[in-house]
Amino acid sequence: MMQEIVLGVVILLFGIGFIYAKKHKQRRYFIQMYDFPITVIERFKEKSYHFTDEQVRDIFEGLKDYFYICNKANNRMVAMPSKVVDDAWHEFLLFTQEYEAFSKKAFGRLFHHIPSVSIADSSKMDEALKTAWMLSCEKEDILYNVPDKLPRLFLLDKLLEIKGGNIYVINCHSKKEDEICVKDLFDPKRRSDKNTSSSSCGGGNVSCSNGCSGS
Repeated sequence: MMQEIVLGVVILLFGIGFIYAKKHKQRRYFIQMYDFPITVIERFKEKSYHFTDEQVRDIFEGLKDYFYICNKANNRMVAMPSKVVDDAWHEFLLFTQEYEAFSKKAFGRLFHHIPSVSIADSSKMDEALKTAWMLSCEKEDILYNVPDKLPRLFLLDKLLEIKGGNIYVINCHSKKEDEICVKDLFDPKRRSDKNTSSSSCGGGNVSCSNGCSGS
């Protein structure tokens, strides 16, 4: 009798785990296939008139990358590495109905954007950025510990020459004072002091000032 009960519990837990994994896979697919409302994109372009259409498209693809890795984070806090992607997120937030509808399908609840200044523990911010790096590398099939390139979220600010942006490099030996070497994320003695931001899922951002704890 006891063996049957144990077996039943195991089967039940397996079933719950399968349903949970399937649900989150469906949500990640929704995020990847999502088309941002044209009103959001046009409003962002009005405020950022110097970007080309292709650059704006890359920025919003970066925002989808961020939402995707937050979904994969399993309740870990995820920092927002890019200032310009965070700006696009802020624009999306202003369209409350569209954002709430997106959040419900992508996360099952409202996905809040929480300023990093509300996260007093710098070690949590360090971990949040590290998580963002590892999940971004995983998404783009990059070896996070021996990367040969930067994933999109860590590249856009430098590529688009964003004023006050977060600039990341792979080679620590040639990095400038205002740059962040991603290898320093895994070496507390060499870690950069540059401000970051993150959000909690809840919501969030990182190298500007917000972040997310994924669902």
